[in-house]
Amino acid sequence: MCRLRTSGGQSCGDAWCNATLGCMSDIIIYGLLDPVSQQLRYIGKTSGTTRRRRQAHISDVRRGRTYIPRHKWIAGLLSCGREPEIFEIERVPKSEWAEAEQFWIAYFRFVGCNLLNATDGGDGLCSYQHRSDTRAKQSAAAKARYQRAGEREKTGAAVSAAFESPEARQNLRDGRKKVPRASLQICIDALVAHSRSPEGRALRSAVNTGKVVSEKTREIMSKQRIGLKRSPESVAKQIATMTGRKHSEATKAKMAEAARKRYASL
Repeated sequence: MCRLRTSGGQSCGDAWCNATLGCMSDIIIYGLLDPVSQQLRYIGKTSGTTRRRRQAHISDVRRGRTYIPRHKWIAGLLSCGREPEIFEIERVPKSEWAEAEQFWIAYFRFVGCNLLNATDGGDGLCSYQHRSDTRAKQSAAAKARYQRAGEREKTGAAVSAAFESPEARQNLRDGRKKVPRASLQICIDALVAHSRSPEGRALRSAVNTGKVVSEKTREIMSKQRIGLKRSPESVAKQIATMTGRKHSEATKAKMAEAARKRYASL
C-alpha cells in the first residue's frame, strides 16, 4: 500500500502498487486528475518525467488538438484557468509497460472511474471503436482513392516490395510479438466473424472472382503448405461442411478442367 501524490504534492488516495515503484525503471504509468473533483480521468505511459508528460498534454491542446475526449476535457479545464494534475502509478521495465497499462486501465474502470481512454491500453488499436460517421468518411475516402487509375497497382507494388525485404518481414514479426495476446485475439475473433458472415463471404467472392494468381505466388503458397498437417478436428469440420453439398454444372466443369491440367503435367 502506498500514497500516490500529484505533481503538486497533493494526496490522491491509496492504491496498490508494484514493489518496483521506488526503483529506477524505464516506463512510468501515470494518471491525470481533475483539479477540482480529484477524479481520475486518464491513464497513460511515458518514458520521461511526469512533469514533462503533463506539459505535453497541455501543449497539444494549446496547439489546437481538440478532436478526442482527452483533448476536449483538458481544453475545458484550460478555458476555466485550470490544468490537469498528474501522478505516478507505477514504474515498469520497457518490456512490461503494455501489460501494466492495460491492468491499471481495467482496474480503475472496475472501481468506477470514468476514464477518457479510447482503448484498453497497451497497443492502443484493437479495442478502439470509431464513430459510425467517422467510419463512413474513411470508407468514402478509401473508395475515392482507389477509383483513380493506377492506384491499386501502385499500392500492390509497394506492399509487394516491402514484403520482399527480409528486414521488413522481421520488423513485422517483432511488432506482432509486442502486441498483448488478449488484444491480438480480439482482432483475430473480429476478422474470423466477419469472414464467416454473409457480407464477408460476398466480399471475398467478389474480390477473388476472375483473379489470376501469378506463378510466383503459387510457388510461395505451395512451399508454405509442404509438411503442413491438419488436425482431426479441422478435417472433420470440412467433411461435415461438404457432406450433402452439390456443385453447380459450371463448378463441375472448372474442377474437371483443373484436374485435366494437373494430371497432364505429371
